[in-house]
Amino acid sequence: MTRSLRLVLAMLLMAGCTPWPAVGTGALRVSHEWHSTLAIYLDSIGATGRSGLVMVDSGGEVTFTHGFGDANRGTRSRNAASTLFELSSIAKVFTAVAIEQQAEAGHLRLDDSLPRFLESVPPDKAGITVRQLLSHTAGLEIYHDTAGDFEPLSKEEALHRILTTKLRYAPGTREGYSNSGYTLLAAILERVSGEPWQGYLQRRVLAPAGLRETWFWGDRAMPESRVAHGYLQGRDVGDPRDWTLTWVGVGAAGMVSTAADLVRFSHAIDDGTLVSAATARDMERAPLGHWALGWELPRADSGRLVMKGGSNDFGFNSQLLRYRADRVTIVLLFNAKVDPEDYPHQRYGPRISRIVLDGLRTPP
Repeated sequence: MTRSLRLVLAMLLMAGCTPWPAVGTGALRVSHEWHSTLAIYLDSIGATGRSGLVMVDSGGEVTFTHGFGDANRGTRSRNAASTLFELSSIAKVFTAVAIEQQAEAGHLRLDDSLPRFLESVPPDKAGITVRQLLSHTAGLEIYHDTAGDFEPLSKEEALHRILTTKLRYAPGTREGYSNSGYTLLAAILERVSGEPWQGYLQRRVLAPAGLRETWFWGDRAMPESRVAHGYLQGRDVGDPRDWTLTWVGVGAAGMVSTAADLVRFSHAIDDGTLVSAATARDMERAPLGHWALGWELPRADSGRLVMKGGSNDFGFNSQLLRYRADRVTIVLLFNAKVDPEDYPHQRYGPRISRIVLDGLRTPP
């Protein structure tokens, strides 16, 4: 390790968590040795007890991949490009794309309200629209489970709980993140398409986009040797091959993939494979400022950073970052948390992004 790289690393570690960097300005300058700098930084994160993988795609080409720590501590298998990670809430973007496809086909409109698709909708929720569900502005509660992510819950039971729970605020008046809203979207998708959520995604999203390494919880066909285990405070809490996907998570979570498949997914949205260019642009507009249609728009970047992340209680954190002006996609996948309130994708994501963007903007 050169002295310059040690100095950069020390500065990065002292900086800690920082705001998301400005994009597309070309104003920042860091060492052109950014690959080495980033690899060293990621290994330093691994030394804290966290583990995962980062992949960078620039202009349609993967330019950096680096795993740190173990995918499975029992077998000492390292995180690598082929490792399958649980995606947490990135699954919501897949649901959003599916809903937009049905809108393009004329099977629904984003301004349609719940009674068009669901029965026994109470008056306080009768005005909730598909767009409000997509943008977390419907006023629904965050969750609808009472016994954790694996609670046995049918679609009918989930819909009853969601629809009979008091709203947090009047629909359309403010933002409030809601997994339950995406469970309703999955139910709507099934109603208008006539297919199960998983089956629709497999046929209309994963297959056209060429995502051959994307799976759903509980699928024993996943290659066991490549599936990352989740770790919480050093304890192995299992892997998604053994997890049961119920209507606690359908529509909002429940997916497993590689970093490369997430990059392909991002490209397939942009190149018209999955939705039209007009729809892709509309998905990146936030009705009330922060939450767009499936995506998240950090305010500091004026919507030019389009992202989605997630976390669960079993050691996994994920983030898909799309720096639009720079044509850069960064995938962050973690499979170890040092405590239940640890969110390494949020803690380290801004600094990782800064190293990448500054390095790409600096001539070699």
